[in-house]
Amino acid sequence: MYQNDTLRVFLEADPTATSGRSVSNDHPASLETTQLALLLKGVEVERSPGVLKSLVFGLTREAAFSKDEIMALAPQLKAAFAQASPKERVSFALMRSSSGQGSEFTAGAVWVRGRGFHFVLNRYRSPTDKKWAGIPGPYDSAFARGKLTPPEGRPDFTVLFTLESYVIKQEPGLATEMFASPETELVIDYQRLFAESKKALRKRRVAAPTEDRQGTMGSSVTAVTPTGEGGMPDRSDRLAESQATVRALTDRVNRLESQVTDLFDIMKRLTSSLEEARRALAEKDKEIRTLQSAPGTPK
Repeated sequence: MYQNDTLRVFLEADPTATSGRSVSNDHPASLETTQLALLLKGVEVERSPGVLKSLVFGLTREAAFSKDEIMALAPQLKAAFAQASPKERVSFALMRSSSGQGSEFTAGAVWVRGRGFHFVLNRYRSPTDKKWAGIPGPYDSAFARGKLTPPEGRPDFTVLFTLESYVIKQEPGLATEMFASPETELVIDYQRLFAESKKALRKRRVAAPTEDRQGTMGSSVTAVTPTGEGGMPDRSDRLAESQATVRALTDRVNRLESQVTDLFDIMKRLTSSLEEARRALAEKDKEIRTLQSAPGTPK
């Protein structure tokens, strides 16, 4: 579909949409560049610096795409979605120069099914020891080779979305990330996200003239607050916003609690492994002493 030295966008067969396994994708799909940019902007990647560092400093969370990457990727995804078939998905590969002599490689795929916008990463800023040479071509993701084989090496990251209340499918717990290959797929309720974003944009546009009139009075809070009859704030809208904030915070707290539980599980496993190792060493030490104390054994 598109390729230059830093970006490649292509269509590939979706292994999850084959007959007998799942429903087909809702392709071709009509998505605007601004809508795709909104989705890409909300995608984040969380990396674990290690079990002990995670307990002290927490996980490292960062935006998956830079502003320049979003500006380059969003319009190409729009064009690809318009031509994708129900059995295909849109895949992409990004190359960026790193601080050293090499480059960083990011690859993934997106597709639309029902109310869910599916986003999967199988590579994220994977360092290469080669100098800048562009994206290897043709590039095929690990899932495009006919079998659901995982990418080379276990992913060391988790894919998240900034607005967690719109997430349909959550990532596995930290214990799964530590002891198994985590699934790096994210499913977002994009229809509700677009509808509520559009509604919020209309409210800001309505509030803008009021803000201009009251700007000299410094009444910025009143200007951006929706009003009902008699000029009073619309309590239902404020209540809905508060409830959405509470839901997002609750989701985050639940996730943190789950991570803490998983960390304790990891520590128990590590403690058990250490105890087994100590017992094995003690038995070996006992065996060595028995052999050394046997008659005729060289000192």
